[in-house]
Amino acid sequence: MVDPLKNTLPKSEQSSPSLPPTSTSSTLIEKIMDATDEYVVMSDIVKEELEEAIQLELLHRIDDIIAFVFFGDTDLKSIARQIVDETVKRAQKERNVEIDIGPLLLYKCVYDRSSNAAIFGTMPMRRAEQRYFEDSVSNIVIRGFVKVVDPVTVEQNESSGMVRVKRASDADNI
Repeated sequence: MVDPLKNTLPKSEQSSPSLPPTSTSSTLIEKIMDATDEYVVMSDIVKEELEEAIQLELLHRIDDIIAFVFFGDTDLKSIARQIVDETVKRAQKERNVEIDIGPLLLYKCVYDRSSNAAIFGTMPMRRAEQRYFEDSVSNIVIRGFVKVVDPVTVEQNESSGMVRVKRASDADNI
């Protein structure tokens, strides 16, 4: 029966959501717990350092302190892939153009500015994607190089470093 004052079920009648007992879910839970523990320790260290550096009156006016964790390689690759996929979907939706990105160009988008990711987050990587990928795709659409439903591949040339766009219909490059 529901307690009208608390608007909750008694503990004996409450069901707690649980994951099925698999090794994958327990491993995932352990990883999350480890990351949470690391974040709590890091956050406590930051708070202690701030208490030493800032007057307590000012520190008490701060609502929350957020400690940022640096992105790893897998995180950066995943973020770059999501940024590129958004552009590919937009080109498909707006211009009905099928685009594939080569691995070298994706690598260039990830690592061109990834050293700045620790300071500026993913914005430098987003700008690299715009410069190398979006600008190239925009140019081929404006020039009429690609026709509707003519798949193209955007890739970086290994030797010159230039971005090349290749049509699937006749293998012409620009």
